[in-house]
Amino acid sequence: MSVSFKVPEANLESADWEMQAEHVCKTGSCGNRLSMKWRPERAEEYAEVLTENTDMQAHFEQAMADRNHEVACDCLRSMIVQAAGDYRVDMACQVALV
Repeated sequence: MSVSFKVPEANLESADWEMQAEHVCKTGSCGNRLSMKWRPERAEEYAEVLTENTDMQAHFEQAMADRNHEVACDCLRSMIVQAAGDYRVDMACQVALV
């Protein structure tokens, strides 16, 4: 998964986040990998869950105000992953690595 976003009001042309493609979990370490699948029929629920997460939105806004792009990116990723994993959305699951 990769995320790229622009925030002209904060003079941020782009902030990128992507999973480390070279990362390979070893036996007994990470243990699982997140798998997400877009379900268009649940888009409305996904949007509702995203808008309900006001705490993370506040953290994101504060990180942008502080120009802390790493934290802002982490907040955005967390919002995406948490919303996808919500029981109403059910677009994410953990895949065990063997």
